[in-house]
Amino acid sequence: MRKERIEAAQKLANNLFAAETAIDQALAAISLLQASLPETRIEVNLSAVVGQDVIEDVASSLAKVVSVRRTIVDVHGKLDNMKSCVGLGEVSFGGGMPKPLNPKAENVINLAA
Repeated sequence: MRKERIEAAQKLANNLFAAETAIDQALAAISLLQASLPETRIEVNLSAVVGQDVIEDVASSLAKVVSVRRTIVDVHGKLDNMKSCVGLGEVSFGGGMPKPLNPKAENVINLAA
């Protein structure tokens, strides 16, 4: 039974990681779009009023994806806490990077360490 739980948890973890990656990719893509809007306006010498509604809509979309990211990070933490409830507390399903002690705090990862 333990082997089946580990396999099921790994499948769930893989799906979670795929969702996290997709959200980060969407966040990056929308950020690039947001940055390109004023750059394009300047490049083609349009009035600043042209496309203001589009800039606001993209900014709203970006904020919504940031909110979705916060939610999926919370889900990740809840699933991590659930491991011990099903007897898998000591099993790691992640990529080997340590998690911050306080995921809501501002975090800086020192890749040189």
